[in-house]
Amino acid sequence: MATAAQKQALGFTRAPPMAVMMAGYISSFIFFAGWFYFRNRFNGQQATMIILVLLGISAIAALP
Repeated sequence: MATAAQKQALGFTRAPPMAVMMAGYISSFIFFAGWFYFRNRFNGQQATMIILVLLGISAIAALP
């Protein structure tokens, strides 16, 4: 959802999509930090999903 809002924010010029984007990314970082706090380990499926998300963000950012 945050990545879709990033495209709609039009270079940080539209406030509502930018707020959604910031809330989404901040919450994901909070949950990711909690993951490190509880010392969970990556398995193959989790690593694959993280890589796919990063590739998706890169693809959306590269689109005109």
